[in-house]
Amino acid sequence: MQLGLCETAHLLPERAYDRDKKSVDFFLVFSEVTVLVEAKATPLTMISRMGGETLNSDIARALGKGVEQLNVTAALVERHHRDFVDLPTDRPLVGLLVTLEPYYACDNDLVCRAEPGSIPIVICSIGDIEYLVSTDTETIGPMFAGIAREVGRRDWSLRELLSKRRAGKNRILDLAWNQYQLSR
Repeated sequence: MQLGLCETAHLLPERAYDRDKKSVDFFLVFSEVTVLVEAKATPLTMISRMGGETLNSDIARALGKGVEQLNVTAALVERHHRDFVDLPTDRPLVGLLVTLEPYYACDNDLVCRAEPGSIPIVICSIGDIEYLVSTDTETIGPMFAGIAREVGRRDWSLRELLSKRRAGKNRILDLAWNQYQLSR
């Protein structure tokens, strides 16, 4: 629903391919870039948050799987796979890996390795998306196109990019807030 607030992009849902496989969760198609969006609801365990022995397995379980889904789907789009022919191939692809909560310090090549030939991937939380879609949506496509141009860079912080933007209202968050008794 949050991605649907971005009026300058065409939002497409996930799709099945090769009978039993699934693509990323969403495709945001801008005139200058296509953003592949994969959402992961798996949080880090408390031990992992403290740098404990489960950190690497937790990252592999959530972020690693998400990165793999983004790169596999990107390859299918680039190869004009029969189940993806409606997606444009005349513009770059960028991956957006969205988590329910921030995965601090994971948006770099030391933690989440980029495979050769993989698309640029930005790791962010749903809070970042809620903020992003409440900013000037005319500039979101160009922002992601800029990310696509910097091939090989892995330390994109959506939160940092958004720190220079002023947010307006978010209709979905406003609707949710109005459901609370306290707001009356």
